[in-house]
Amino acid sequence: MEVGKLKHKILWLVNGILAIAIVGLTITVLVRQVDGTGHVETMQSRLASLAVLGVVILVIALVEGIYLLVSNRHS
Repeated sequence: MEVGKLKHKILWLVNGILAIAIVGLTITVLVRQVDGTGHVETMQSRLASLAVLGVVILVIALVEGIYLLVSNRHS
């Protein structure tokens, strides 16, 4: 098996694990009544938490996109 194909399979595996983690975090943010600091959750604080999670997802997607562009150029 080519090294490039193996790297892409590993990337798919990592994406699957990240997807499961992100879904779990999203459900946790939506159903919790009180966060870890004792702050009672409101709709605004939930939306802020989801916005932070969205930024994390965008950063991961950007890093993966750059990785794929660089790895395809060297192939």
